[in-house]
Amino acid sequence: MGSDTFTVNRLKDVAFFNIFDNLLEINITCNGEIMISGNLYNCALCRIDLLDSQGFKSFFQDLATQGRINDAANLARLLLEKRTEELLSPKPIRERYEFILDNLKDLYPFLTTYFSRMHRGNGLHCVAISTKGQRAIVSQISGNPQIVVCDNYERFDVHLRNFYSSNTQQQTYALRHRTSENLKTNHTAAIHAVKGASEITFFFADSTGGPNSWSRLIIAAIKRAHHESGCILQQTIYLYAGKSRQVDHTNCVVYALRDAAYMAKSSEELMSWVLTQGQPQQLEEHVFGVSFMPLHFMKTTQSLTAINNYLVATEQKTVKAPSKKNIEGETLEESLSRHLYIAIDDSNARLTRNGKVSKMFLKFERNIIHQAILDQR
Repeated sequence: MGSDTFTVNRLKDVAFFNIFDNLLEINITCNGEIMISGNLYNCALCRIDLLDSQGFKSFFQDLATQGRINDAANLARLLLEKRTEELLSPKPIRERYEFILDNLKDLYPFLTTYFSRMHRGNGLHCVAISTKGQRAIVSQISGNPQIVVCDNYERFDVHLRNFYSSNTQQQTYALRHRTSENLKTNHTAAIHAVKGASEITFFFADSTGGPNSWSRLIIAAIKRAHHESGCILQQTIYLYAGKSRQVDHTNCVVYALRDAAYMAKSSEELMSWVLTQGQPQQLEEHVFGVSFMPLHFMKTTQSLTAINNYLVATEQKTVKAPSKKNIEGETLEESLSRHLYIAIDDSNARLTRNGKVSKMFLKFERNIIHQAILDQR
């Protein structure tokens, strides 16, 4: 019976609710997949409404005792998913979402290793995803693209040298801008490498645009590894040299992992665009800046001004890109229309934002938690 349309009046007395256990054991589904029983889900909602931490935790503790780890993981993910819209309202309602997260963290202390830090910003619940969390997301990307998550530049250097000396034809990296284990920089960018018969070509697209301090670090690291490896193939580096796609301070990982997935799956299409429609301009020897990127990269751009400028400059207004929501594809504006929301900043100014990246972050967060709970089996 029913999935997202399923509704049951939530009773405040769980003991009374359990009398109807056999009658209300209705499965709540998501995309055709059975997620959790309606009874268990609604009992948990009662505890959330009452902000009853002990009652909430008891559901998960009972599931653990019964060995129902799958149910616990599904319940945690579903409860967070159903609170998403509250976080995307002009005046975000965080109380229930934070209640769920705080109690899950108490129940499963290992969750903190998947996230680097937590703070509030841009009207949303915000955390930074750690390297471990990034790897959890990569493991869930459909098609299993080969994406190497590098915790710092030292690990990036090791992986680059292996790429230079191997027969691997292409490789994609998600690099955290950390020069050592002790430097807790969280900013992450996606980098793609393609090896031909006589040349190696790199392309990277930092969410903050470029050239800037982040891009200069990446260029220097690639050049250094190439030189010190003794690789005889010529090397050319292309980077996104346009305006920043990101306006907040926490969602770079969403950009990096989404960019990396596209790079790994659509390498030929991407590199063809970079060399033609990207309008590359030489910045220094063997380094070129690309002013524009394919529509896929722009779907997460948070600034509406940047999106409008892109559409005018590239004449991509009527071009349709592949979309999971529409088999015929959709324009950038059609994609944008599904994700607009109003945010209110610290000065009470109302800001219209593209919420796609925020929604993706919240999806990443609950999927990481789901996977982390399952991994403890």
